[in-house]
Amino acid sequence: MNDSFKLDLEEALDSVTCDEVLRDGETLEDSGEYDIYYSDCPGGEFTQLKIVKYKGKLYIYKEKVIEDRELNQKRECVVFYELN
Repeated sequence: MNDSFKLDLEEALDSVTCDEVLRDGETLEDSGEYDIYYSDCPGGEFTQLKIVKYKGKLYIYKEKVIEDRELNQKRECVVFYELN
């Protein structure tokens, strides 16, 4: 096995998923801000930013939330990374 492949494999095995971080980590900051809102009824689009501490490391998780007029939400991760 070449060294480059071995290093990539080790990094993949050591990596975490955003689901794991959100489920098992401690949320230190959780804020949201509306980008677009509907003036005539509930709903709109907003982003939500979380800073989560997991296994001694800090992670940034940002998602876009689209809320329809019945307040059903569709969430999509737009940014996830370890804060150095």
